[in-house]
Amino acid sequence: MTRQNGERGTALLEAAFVLPVLLLLIFGAFDIGRLAHAHSAAFSAAREGARTATTDPASATCVRAAALRIGSLASLTAGDVAYTPPASPNLGDEIVVAVSTTVEIITPLVSTTIGRDTAPVRAEARMRIRHVPDAPGACVVP
Repeated sequence: MTRQNGERGTALLEAAFVLPVLLLLIFGAFDIGRLAHAHSAAFSAAREGARTATTDPASATCVRAAALRIGSLASLTAGDVAYTPPASPNLGDEIVVAVSTTVEIITPLVSTTIGRDTAPVRAEARMRIRHVPDAPGACVVP
């Protein structure tokens, strides 16, 4: 193959145009994956906390411990888990466990587009109380 005089360097010029767009797509997909993982971990933590609350609704400490045990991959802290035990729990009452955290956005164009460097992630689980113990039990840690 021979090149004509006007085609020298066109491959380099095309790569210079395509490479930034390609990198943006790759890192943007990485950010979306991190957000999806954080939301999944937050929802799993909220669900596990709610499950614990269905059998021991008066123990907020056990509920938070159960949620944090599941949410450890998302680096959740005790302040990320919100649960208020009911004053007088009855069978069938609804309980709500909410988990809120933030994820740092690493792609500059994505953070510029949404207007901040972090994205909030919030999940909550609602379940009904199915057992009210006479006294709060000890937290069961597997």
